[in-house]
Amino acid sequence: MSNTWRKHLKLASWAAVIAILASLILLPYQLKIVTMPTVPGIPMAVLLALSIFQTSVMVFVLSLLGSRLAEAVQLPLPILRGYVEGRKGAVWDKQSFYWSLGMGILVALLITVLDRYVFSPSIPGLVNLEQQVPRWYGLLTVPYGGIVEELMLRLGVMSMTVWLLAKITRSRFSAIPTWVYVCGIVLAAIVFGLLHLPATIQIFGELTPVLILRGILLNGIGGVVYGTLFWKRGLEYAMVAHMAGDVVLHVVF
Repeated sequence: MSNTWRKHLKLASWAAVIAILASLILLPYQLKIVTMPTVPGIPMAVLLALSIFQTSVMVFVLSLLGSRLAEAVQLPLPILRGYVEGRKGAVWDKQSFYWSLGMGILVALLITVLDRYVFSPSIPGLVNLEQQVPRWYGLLTVPYGGIVEELMLRLGVMSMTVWLLAKITRSRFSAIPTWVYVCGIVLAAIVFGLLHLPATIQIFGELTPVLILRGILLNGIGGVVYGTLFWKRGLEYAMVAHMAGDVVLHVVF
């Protein structure tokens, strides 16, 4: 195996382990909020284990491909690249870190306003959805949302989209047009919203047009911001913004 693929394999292996840990941390919150599907004859513990295994495999594959393609299309991973390449001196940019924190908080505030004043009148019980669990349970969502979802959606889906569009349009990887990155950001944001719809069905017991719009729009807002941070500053800063937003959404509000 070449050194090039070895470093991507190292990152993907790390990502898969994090996915397992984050999924386990998320479980208490998930079991309180969502009605888990059952299969006759199969214990719930087995179903949960299979779900976590499936997530870890998805994260491994998407991180492996995403790491390789992100490097090709100039999407930065300043901290993670330093780790997998064994380089010293890969440090956080303070300005980018605080900027990402602020953007994550702003995203959460916008989502909260839209949820309470636009969608709540049409979705009974929406405001009181998370009041059935202790407030601190919201912290359990942060590692999964901020790390696992960013590895799958931004590193995986967004990097692959940018790479494919660059190939299709025969753009040089060293000079990819802005619109290609924008398309990658938007597509990953839409997929991000769509992936939340199964949980929406489990929570509300149905999937109405309003619930579909809410899932795609609210998650899409975050996805666009996180994708832009990935493009301009690095995947790690998208993770920071996502985690900050989740703390505000699931703990503060």
